[in-house]
Amino acid sequence: MLSFQHRLHTFLQNCRSGLAAMAGIMTRGYIPDIVIYSTLIKGLCMEHRISEATRLFMGMQKLGCRPDAITYSTLIKGLCMEHRISEATWLFMRMQMLGCRPDAITYGTLMKGLCQTGNINIALHLHQEMLHGPSRYGIKCKPTIISYSIVIDALCKDRREDEASELFKEMKAQGMMPDVISYTSLIHGFCRSGKLEKAECLFNEMLDVGVRPDVTAFSVLIDMLCKEGKVIEAKELLEVMIQRGCIPNIVTYTTLVKGLCMKRRISEATQLVMKMQKLGCMSDVVAYGTLMKGLCQTGNIKIALELHKKMLSDTGLYGINCKPDAISYSIIIEGLCKDGREDEARKLFKEMKAQGMMPDVISYTSLIHGFCRSGKWEVAKCLFNEMVDTGVRPNVTTFSVLIDMLCKEGKVIEAKELLEVMMQRGCIPDIVTYTTLVKGLCMKHKISEAAQLFMKMQKLGCMPDVVTYGTLMKGLCQTGNSKFALKLHKKMLNDTGPYGINCKPNAISYSIIIHGLCKDRLEDEARELFKEMKALGVIPDVISYTSLIHGFCRSGKLEDAKHLFNEMVDQGLQLDDVAYYIMVHGFCKEGQIDKALFQKMEANCCTPNIIAYNTFLRDFCKSNKSEEAFNF
Repeated sequence: MLSFQHRLHTFLQNCRSGLAAMAGIMTRGYIPDIVIYSTLIKGLCMEHRISEATRLFMGMQKLGCRPDAITYSTLIKGLCMEHRISEATWLFMRMQMLGCRPDAITYGTLMKGLCQTGNINIALHLHQEMLHGPSRYGIKCKPTIISYSIVIDALCKDRREDEASELFKEMKAQGMMPDVISYTSLIHGFCRSGKLEKAECLFNEMLDVGVRPDVTAFSVLIDMLCKEGKVIEAKELLEVMIQRGCIPNIVTYTTLVKGLCMKRRISEATQLVMKMQKLGCMSDVVAYGTLMKGLCQTGNIKIALELHKKMLSDTGLYGINCKPDAISYSIIIEGLCKDGREDEARKLFKEMKAQGMMPDVISYTSLIHGFCRSGKWEVAKCLFNEMVDTGVRPNVTTFSVLIDMLCKEGKVIEAKELLEVMMQRGCIPDIVTYTTLVKGLCMKHKISEAAQLFMKMQKLGCMPDVVTYGTLMKGLCQTGNSKFALKLHKKMLNDTGPYGINCKPNAISYSIIIHGLCKDRLEDEARELFKEMKALGVIPDVISYTSLIHGFCRSGKLEDAKHLFNEMVDQGLQLDDVAYYIMVHGFCKEGQIDKALFQKMEANCCTPNIIAYNTFLRDFCKSNKSEEAFNF
């Protein structure tokens, strides 16, 4: 019998052989025991053959072999691995009805399965039953550190870190010492919700009670510090980590490289990549991709290309042992396109395909965007068609780029058609897509269609932002519909009406309407809007001031214009010659020469241009002040 048992354990790695061996045992008249059954059920579960494991489990009972807690736990774990939670829960209940009492492992197994499938509240209920004793489950065992850690981790992942913190306190009150997993889960939860101070306090507590942080605990905190922009503190924590004998892994280093790149500390990021390799941690394609992205974002595309070539050749300074993937190619292609080097990007795109890699939506979109940016529309269209033909699904960015291109070409009908195609293909337009098309329609003075699209996007659940409103307002003002723009502005302010607006006007949107009203000779309405703007704490910009000054000058309200001009200077706004010319022209038009204004112009470091000089000279001459004109 022992030889047969030994054979079955040996064949565990191949369950088919194990089952055949068991059949051989039974033909010889031997009945397999609970150990053999449990071993085979475990093997089948490990191979994801749950249905066979379930049949074997049922069959053993028919042959009079009663499953124990280990057998039940094994099958429950297998069912949970396949997310068959209902069956796992039923089996858990059944084992108790048949008099087999679950142990802490059984509970922990089911609780983990419940948490992984989003049934955290049921897992919490099960935890309470364990804690408080007998219930309909017949529970007689208490929660362990492992079961606590399972639920704490799940609560944190579900952004319920306050509940997790309470459970953590309860765990300590029960006389249990939290382990590194419990601490790390809660630290991660606080970091995820932006509660850095709580995370740091917990980390310090962890050190004080003698629990050694592992690589995950350090990596989580380093990631949080980087996201907060505290890269110096993150670097210091890395040194502490190494000093404490905890070896950073590729995730730790990549996190810090990314943080340094985000702060544009490219030299330090590059040095860190070098250092990690010297310490025996070989960079993967993610680490290199992170550094490449940082290099491209800071204009160091040449160095990024060199790094790419090193990856390809698998030699050189960096000691690289990995090849570029579709993501790393896409990073450099995008960097080259943004730098106006789309022809080089296209060569890299071809190289990518020659390396046997299928370009993804990011690669195609970056290249399409590059050619659109440089006005090579036909090349962009060909790439889009190739993309569709090869089965790569365009995303919202791809469509938005092409719609923008068509609008810039003045082909708004084709842009509208492409929007319909986009929606038919199941790609949902976003705020950028709609705003781009609204702008295109306004540029072609198709204001009615722009307004209809503005309404349609909201009906489809895409709420406009202040940029979208500003775009439509500008279109309305440019076509003499400033009063309609003003109505739209009022809707934004009141946050009511058919638009469902959830955003407030900003300095730009105010400037658009003030300019439009003044252009339509409605400077009194513009003045009221200007006052409202300041009352709401929105600081007027140069355009707001200049537009209103222009309106006052045009209507002969020179004192109002002068008062506003002086206010503008007092506010410390950077003035340009446009603002001065408007004032000079306005005063001279009314036959009023104001040398003081001209002197103020020079005093504010704004050199008068030839138009301003000519305007003054012409007015002197008209006023028969030829000598003053000559002296001026």
